[in-house]
Amino acid sequence: MQPESTGTLTAEQIKATASTIIDQQSRDGMILWFPNGHSDTWNHTEAAMALSAAGFIEPAELAYKWLAKNQRPDGSWHHYYLANAIEDAKVDTNCCAYVATGVWHHY
Repeated sequence: MQPESTGTLTAEQIKATASTIIDQQSRDGMILWFPNGHSDTWNHTEAAMALSAAGFIEPAELAYKWLAKNQRPDGSWHHYYLANAIEDAKVDTNCCAYVATGVWHHY
């Protein structure tokens, strides 16, 4: 059985969704999962893509600048970040590769 269609989001709903993402974005561009939570490059990139798609270009670009600023010398990113620290220093290539998708989507 197929799920019942709920239609598409209205422009107002899209703006509200993007505003919620922006509320989780720090001044340096990092987008947290939830208040006082952590961030990872995969979900950060997904959120930046949503901001671009919703027309919030400046916050999206701030998110990509955060990625560039926090990229490791070997081209990767740590797994999880907190507002002022690295929560999990391991590297996940799947998450790292996804940043390219977001950059392609935005630019």
